[in-house]
Amino acid sequence: VETKNSPAEIIDTYARGMTGSTIFLIGALLASRGYIRAKGDKEDDLWNEQNYSLNIGDHSYTIDWLAPSALPLFMGAAISEWIENKTWSSALDIFLAIGDPVIEMSMLSGLADTFKSMSRTQDETASLAAIGAGLMSGYLSQAIPTIGGQFARAIDKTRRDTYAGQPYGSPSDAIFRQLRKDLNKIPFASYLNEPYINAFGEKEENVGGNFLGRLLYNMASPGYYENKKISGFKDELRRLQDSDEVDVNFLPSSPSKTEDKEPIPPKQYEKYAEKVGKSYVDMGSELVQKDGYSSLPDATKAEILQSINSLSKALAKRDVLGTEIAEGSSNFKLAEMYDEEGKDAVVDYLLDKKAYESTMDKYGITKNDTTREMYDNNDTKAMQKYAKALDLAKKYGKESITETEWKIYDTKTTREFEQYVKAETALTNTDLNNNEFARNYYQLHGDSGLPKLKQAYEEIPTIKAGANGYLEVNEKTFGIWEDMGKRGVEGYAEVNYTDVNHDGSVKLGDDMIPTLEKMYSYSDNEKGRLLDEATSSIAKGAEQAYEKYDYRGIYMYYLIKYSAKSTKNDD
Repeated sequence: VETKNSPAEIIDTYARGMTGSTIFLIGALLASRGYIRAKGDKEDDLWNEQNYSLNIGDHSYTIDWLAPSALPLFMGAAISEWIENKTWSSALDIFLAIGDPVIEMSMLSGLADTFKSMSRTQDETASLAAIGAGLMSGYLSQAIPTIGGQFARAIDKTRRDTYAGQPYGSPSDAIFRQLRKDLNKIPFASYLNEPYINAFGEKEENVGGNFLGRLLYNMASPGYYENKKISGFKDELRRLQDSDEVDVNFLPSSPSKTEDKEPIPPKQYEKYAEKVGKSYVDMGSELVQKDGYSSLPDATKAEILQSINSLSKALAKRDVLGTEIAEGSSNFKLAEMYDEEGKDAVVDYLLDKKAYESTMDKYGITKNDTTREMYDNNDTKAMQKYAKALDLAKKYGKESITETEWKIYDTKTTREFEQYVKAETALTNTDLNNNEFARNYYQLHGDSGLPKLKQAYEEIPTIKAGANGYLEVNEKTFGIWEDMGKRGVEGYAEVNYTDVNHDGSVKLGDDMIPTLEKMYSYSDNEKGRLLDEATSSIAKGAEQAYEKYDYRGIYMYYLIKYSAKSTKNDD
């Protein structure tokens, strides 16, 4: 086969390709072992992790200055991180991230910042103006010599922020942000910028230790060095971040630079960010030292820290920005406790609350006064027994049990508990009152008795009992209703709740007349005699009562009228 290339050229071509592929594989291998880092998660900034860096032990050093020669190395590292994190939907992000070191160099860094801020605004005119401002300010900044920045960072030991307090995406934001970057490159002018405050509320120092060390570092080192060693509270946060049990966002983060859609002034933001971070660290450090903390599941620990994170931001907003905490919100009660009793009280409260909830989850039982008492007494046997009762109740569609149900399970047989719960569930599902009579009736008759019971509950409670009340369904009223229907119950109410003395008093039937049970024992002749002995006017009314209520109506009518007549004659 003829070819236009010489053997030397073919070998050179393959050698170049193999070199790139080899560097790619080396990058992937080193990243898998933790020696090379491409572009990790944003949260990793908390642990002084650096993008595009070489990592040995607790030491990190950026090597993005090797771009574009080291691009295959970064690409291999990025692919390795992608596979390890299983972020299969972000393949495009990986290839975009490969070009970041090139973009972040020289005047392109200012343009990149401009495009980022533009993405947060919908004003196309402002976006175009910001592009122009970013290009111009980035270009002009090239006039500042590199040595100026090196001396500025050597003189000023504090890392400075470039936040300008301008609306994102606006031309003023692009200009003032670049201006603040330029101030950081001018000796002594950097003091005009506010200190950079990290997520823990700390001010960070430039690397080097003293003036000479910082100067040597800035002049001789093309990359940036970070010591990644952490301990104490931060070490616990890092451990929780890596825990498979944790699925909530509990880590601290720099607060938003806007409030009510308006940018926060840089000086005020410095105090705000410092307050947020320090409050989180103060309460979090107190938490991890508590006796009960270590025994909690990681998920519960993270939930407590999440609450502390939220409270820290709410307190800082109130104290620095003047934004009041909404009354009734989860942070309102905690903020009052913090103001009146201090951070210890808040930490103790959250620890106890979450520990209790965690224990309830552990046993699969609901939170209520009964289980709280069990928890306070550390009564594990009672909690286990309560869990069994709840599992049994779930067979009948219940998600919780009442105090009465628990007492039945705790003091009586399982059969009695099941009967009670089954009756209660059936009555509730039929929209019936869950009282003792209804439960007893259901236990005797089962589902077949529900239609009759429901009809009784629809009719009896509509019958007036006195001037303002209504009858209840109970053994007596239900028995009359079952025997004589609604009219019978109406007669019962008339006898028992009629103001026969016309003085506003109501005397119960047993006090005024023979009971209905006694009336039932009367013979027809005795009932007829009641009618014959009455006066003609009473007899006429009794006849109407007879038509409506049968002999029972005659009896009740006669006694009521007779009592009323006797009372009147006595006057």
